[in-house]
Amino acid sequence: MLKNSSPKRVAVYYRIPPETRIDNTQVVNEINDIKDFCRQRHWKPEHTFIDKSISGSMYKTMADYTADPKNNISVVICYTAGNNFAELGTKDNISLSEEQANKKNTKFSGGGIPYGYIVDGDGALALDTDKAGVVLEIFENKAKGYSLQQIIDTLNKRGIKSARGGLWSKPGIAFIIKNKSYTGEYQYHGSSEQREVIHKIPKIVSEQLFNKVNGQ
Repeated sequence: MLKNSSPKRVAVYYRIPPETRIDNTQVVNEINDIKDFCRQRHWKPEHTFIDKSISGSMYKTMADYTADPKNNISVVICYTAGNNFAELGTKDNISLSEEQANKKNTKFSGGGIPYGYIVDGDGALALDTDKAGVVLEIFENKAKGYSLQQIIDTLNKRGIKSARGGLWSKPGIAFIIKNKSYTGEYQYHGSSEQREVIHKIPKIVSEQLFNKVNGQ
């Protein structure tokens, strides 16, 4: 039986600029932006580390916390990344300021919207959380050896609608499994010059999982 994937466990790190009060408007807004980012993805912040010192001493505490397997942290989010942020031993490390900058440059300009995504208020492809979970389940269960028919039967029994709003079919499941967009890169050919357009979009499945399911 297909199961809903658990929400990602998140650690948040925020370093307050020197000589800045914690109730400073910019600080409050940036911390709230991080909370909203997690809420939109149904992610669960397990611990927030706020560093008030110039030395950044809380960074080591946060790094030790995320490295401990019992805490099961898969994502670390900060607002502005430092030089050593990418070295943390988690699956994903996200700098929200970089995410926001990238988003401005990834306006969705055409092509079909893949199942699992929506076009957000900024005109970029964003995750449709519930449907993205279905996509991930399809990949994970195919990797476990489920047949297309087993996946179809489970989805249909649960009343989960396909991309077209009806019952799932083998072509529909196969189309999702073959769609490389779910690894974070959406490509299509523009209508005017048939030139290839590439959008960086939120990732639903890893390259490793995609390749395993597709026998690569």
